[in-house]
This record gives sequence, C-alpha cells and structure tokens, in this order.
Amino acid sequence: MADRLKKLAADTRCPILILNGGMDIFTSKEKVDEFCASFPKDISRTHHYYKDSFHLLLYDHQREKIFRDISAWLKTAR
Repeated sequence: MADRLKKLAADTRCPILILNGGMDIFTSKEKVDEFCASFPKDISRTHHYYKDSFHLLLYDHQREKIFRDISAWLKTAR
C-alpha cells in the first residue's frame, strides 16, 4: 500500500494538507515525512504534526486546534 500511495502522491497536481499525531500507533513521523517528500516539488504541501495527538485527530484532545489549522489551510490553499 505504501508504494501505491507514493505513486499516487507523485501524480498529484493540487495543494496537499497532511495531518498526523505523534502518538499515532499506525504511522510514524518518519514515514509521514517520507510520504510528504514523494509529492512533486512544485506542489504546495502543508504538514501539521501534533506531537501529543493520536490517530483519530478529529476526536483528539487537540481537535479545536486541528479544526482551526484545517480551516486556515482551506482559506489559503490554491
């Protein structure tokens, strides 16, 4: 699956928002950073890392900050 995602990332032609939690047991910061690097260099990428958050970010204890980050990104993504 990771190889397929990297291929899809390489073909992406729109701005990307990536969110991940430092306490996520399914993904590591290193793997997410590697995934972020697989997007074309000319594509706008925003990566928010929430050190004390888990996998289900929209239900997380930091969800209000996460919602603000998503909202801010939606207002500026082009």
